[in-house]
Amino acid sequence: MTIQNHSQQSEVSITIGQPLLEDALSDLAEKKEIRGDSLLCHVLFNAVNYMLGGVILSAPYVLARAGVYGFLLFFVFCFGTWTTACTLNRIFKENPKLHTYGDIAREAYGPITERILSVTQFLELFGYSASCIVTAALLLEDYVTPEYNSRSLIMTVCLVVVLPTTWCKTLRPVAALSSAGIFVFFGSVCFLIKGAWMPLSSDQAYSFSHAASIDYKQDWRDVMSSVGLVLAVFSTHAVIPELRTSMRHKEKFGTVVHGTYITCTCVWLVTAIMGYFFMFGLESPSFLITELGPPGTLTRVVVHIAYMINLYAKFPLCLVPISKITEQKMGLDAQDSIFRVILVRTGWSILALLVSILIHDFATIISLIGTLFCTLLCGVFPSLFALRLLSDLTKYERYFYIFYIIISIVLGVLNLLCMFWVGA
Repeated sequence: MTIQNHSQQSEVSITIGQPLLEDALSDLAEKKEIRGDSLLCHVLFNAVNYMLGGVILSAPYVLARAGVYGFLLFFVFCFGTWTTACTLNRIFKENPKLHTYGDIAREAYGPITERILSVTQFLELFGYSASCIVTAALLLEDYVTPEYNSRSLIMTVCLVVVLPTTWCKTLRPVAALSSAGIFVFFGSVCFLIKGAWMPLSSDQAYSFSHAASIDYKQDWRDVMSSVGLVLAVFSTHAVIPELRTSMRHKEKFGTVVHGTYITCTCVWLVTAIMGYFFMFGLESPSFLITELGPPGTLTRVVVHIAYMINLYAKFPLCLVPISKITEQKMGLDAQDSIFRVILVRTGWSILALLVSILIHDFATIISLIGTLFCTLLCGVFPSLFALRLLSDLTKYERYFYIFYIIISIVLGVLNLLCMFWVGA
């Protein structure tokens, strides 16, 4: 009887203990962070490369439209988005079970907010994917003979060349391209400084010896219509979760955020000052790269090569996150269903090509993305999530997030009014 009772008690204890063990393992799995394979330098290269997009070379155009207020807009959004990027990293550190931007939204305000954010994030990244194709086509037009100089054809060729980069399982291989693009990009900034010292063509109106003036009395519609172009510079928030997930030592991701913002802030200011004051003035083009000297000159060729490398690495950074959303909904795994994963990513790439053919104006695409999506992803959403999920916020931090929500919405609405209704 004793042995039988002991056996029954053991069975009962095992039966009771099994679900407890499963619950403990489940909790442990939820709290465990996904371990990536990218080192700090790899993630930093990808982050800087993503931010060093075509928007950087629109900096002189911002000053031409907004005057001195262009600097004010730049520093407001630089400080604001830098803070909210650190906020997202802080939320991820305090909640290891959260891996995506959508996870944060669901944790803060529920599944409806998650869907709204996912759609916004999807549209922003998809818009940038299309802008990469548009930019590459603009650059290649210099080197294509007239009989083949069709923008649609050039865009198609660009997509075929860049498509294999979207099939990578991780972002680590892209880091090599990003690093090359960054170093060559810095070289192109040096050529920009050279152009301010020695004019690139006889049509260049300004130089170090004859600087352009800047207006303090700008039309408010011109100022407000520049908001989207400035805000689009700092649109890394949509890829922060993907970059952080790919990182091996996630506790160092704060260094990535600071390094990215410091680098790109310096590049934007140098480009804006050199391009506006010492090269083009009020005639600054919306895309500076197309005006750097006559076709075939060394400066123009080097800058174009730098940008092609930059775009070649940036396209997968934009497209892979939105492809992964589709793959997760379809239950696909990159290890077991590689062929279907390639089909999904190729399909999204082709759709981005069609959009880029329909909307081929660079400034319009970037301004719309900055106004409609960056306002939410870089300002409103991170601030709302911080107010809900970060319990140790100081009184001044709460005031900042509330203020930044208000200013992001107000400036975004005014930008839209100036673009579509006021006729700026």
